[in-house]
Amino acid sequence: MLGGGAGAAGAVALWHPIAPTRPKAAAAALTQVGAETVVWLNEAQHYLFLPHDHRLGEQIAAGLRVLLHDLHPPPGARAGHHVAAVLGYPHQRSGARSA
Repeated sequence: MLGGGAGAAGAVALWHPIAPTRPKAAAAALTQVGAETVVWLNEAQHYLFLPHDHRLGEQIAAGLRVLLHDLHPPPGARAGHHVAAVLGYPHQRSGARSA
């Protein structure tokens, strides 16, 4: 498993898939990404928009969506609303009224 408890307590792992190619590296290990892992996809179009292999790009996008959906930020985490925005979940701004 990538990340999740490697090293000192509270340590965060960095995963930057680049070899043998960016998309192949991401597709091969995406299901192994663990908790407390930063996924670094510099220039995301090189992973997701693949004119020569649309299926691989779609596979990576679907895997990232599952990874984000399964994410359970710890109490007090600041990224929760960003994850909700990426996944298309509605959120309320402070002071907003519910319908």
